[in-house]
Amino acid sequence: MTLMTFVVSLTLFISSLVTMAVFMLAIIKCDSKKHLYFLPMILCVLLFVLGYLFEINSPTDESVLVSHMLMYCGASFVVPLYLLFILDITNIKIRRWQIIAIIGQAVVLFIFMVSSPYQNLYFKEYFLSDNPHLKSFDFIPGVLYMPLHYIQYGLGFLAILLLLRNFLRTDTFAKRRAFLLLISGLLPLIANILFALRLKLFNGLNMTPVSMVLVVIVLYVTITRYKLFDLIPFASKQAIQSMKDALIVLDYNKYIIDTNPSAVEIFPQIKRRGESIDAADNLPLELIRALDESEEHLQNIEFSLEEENLRHYNANITRISDKGRLYGWLILIYDITDTVNLLIELEHHATFDTLTGIHNRRYFIEYVTIRLHEAERLKQCAAVILFDIDKFKDVNDTYGHAAGDEVLSSIAKLISAQMRPYDLFARYGGEEFILFLPDTNKRLAIEIAERIRTSAENHVIQYESVSITRTLSIGLAVSSNGTDKLETLIEIADAALYRAKEGGRNRVEFS
Repeated sequence: MTLMTFVVSLTLFISSLVTMAVFMLAIIKCDSKKHLYFLPMILCVLLFVLGYLFEINSPTDESVLVSHMLMYCGASFVVPLYLLFILDITNIKIRRWQIIAIIGQAVVLFIFMVSSPYQNLYFKEYFLSDNPHLKSFDFIPGVLYMPLHYIQYGLGFLAILLLLRNFLRTDTFAKRRAFLLLISGLLPLIANILFALRLKLFNGLNMTPVSMVLVVIVLYVTITRYKLFDLIPFASKQAIQSMKDALIVLDYNKYIIDTNPSAVEIFPQIKRRGESIDAADNLPLELIRALDESEEHLQNIEFSLEEENLRHYNANITRISDKGRLYGWLILIYDITDTVNLLIELEHHATFDTLTGIHNRRYFIEYVTIRLHEAERLKQCAAVILFDIDKFKDVNDTYGHAAGDEVLSSIAKLISAQMRPYDLFARYGGEEFILFLPDTNKRLAIEIAERIRTSAENHVIQYESVSITRTLSIGLAVSSNGTDKLETLIEIADAALYRAKEGGRNRVEFS
């Protein structure tokens, strides 16, 4: 046995022991299903290493070939299983037929290799190398050797790209784990490319199984130090980092121990971990106060931030505790701006008339009913005025409904401009409007109604190239001490309005 054979054999033997230790460690440490592809991959690595160990120590040409076939039992499946393992831990779902295709390629590669004595498609020729330093299997590649290897390289590079993407996206702790997994994929891939290119490096040493020594060490560190199979696996961390909702994790002293990019986007000042959240600027007081005062398992608060536009948020604060002992807080923040704006818009539509922009009948009745109760309590008078646009139907018939809409909007603006701040003006229905005048006696109500009537009479509405004028018929009702119900006042005002129309229109009538 040469010195080189002894050194390589010892290295491979130690590697096989470490590989078995990693296999057992993965079984013990794994608390998820992420070992589905990892464990058979480690077994294939073990076959790969043991096969090469037997090959360089085989006494005959036949045993060298058998050892090489044993090595291929593992080598053919390492890359496909590694890819499936990376897909699994990065939470990328693939279909069953894709899994079958990936494994099937390895099966085809293995079949062509073990059937080499009966065909020359994979190995055109094979023989024992004449290397005086290291006994090994040597061959002249067949026509399918490189194409089948190209497929393996493609699978390997795909796994590398997935790991590289995760390496660039994850935080510091997960980045180290992703980097180690990246190294574990790159080392054997580079070594196998060098071997497949038939480069006689290091006295003909096959660097692929030797590189597995480093791979198993890297995997051991990844499992033990960087918690490859812990409760929050690699994929879960990635999912948290890609969440649109903001996530902040605090320890029991309210120091920041984790955030995701969405949280940093809302609160740039909390980017640095290890700082107290109390020291962060511009955090809403509602959030800080909730952490100080919350004794409940879950607390829900809402707050707003003035950014480029006003944005609204909902925060769920959950206490992380066990058996009464507080370990920290989990803050999950949702952007509810769209929901709040929608509610504001719906509320606006529920209380305002869409065409004229003034309040609608529903809001008028609800609001004035309350104001009349207040007037009764204070023994104040109040007035209700009903307006009707004279001969409005003629506008629609002559110029069209768009012109009618313009007349309604213009008259609404005209009346609104003459209101006092505490009056309430609304569209009552069709071409009718209604005005509530609190703390207004009959004389003042008539004065206001006449002023509005005169303004409308002199008002010219421009629609396209047409000038339109319309007058108002007005009915008025007054409650001397606020004891009259709104329904009664509207009935009185409506009767007065009817008299105004019957009396020739463009006039004010009152009870």
